[in-house]
Amino acid sequence: MPRRLHNWSFRQITRFLMRNGFKRNKRIRHGSHIKFTDNKDGRMVNVAFHPGKTSSPKILKKIIERSGIGLKEWLDRGNL
Repeated sequence: MPRRLHNWSFRQITRFLMRNGFKRNKRIRHGSHIKFTDNKDGRMVNVAFHPGKTSSPKILKKIIERSGIGLKEWLDRGNL
């Protein structure tokens, strides 16, 4: 069953981004947000770090838009 745009935790989002070519910027951290960059396109995505909580669908949609990874891929490969 494909994962919907709800109940994605920080760990699941970051794992998905890293499997799709994004790398974590260890030096760049703003409060509770961690930045990920894609070496191919230079895209930057901020992900809120709140352990134990899930991201809202609205926030996840913004992450999907900024990542450049299609919605279909997120829904198909979201079973981590």
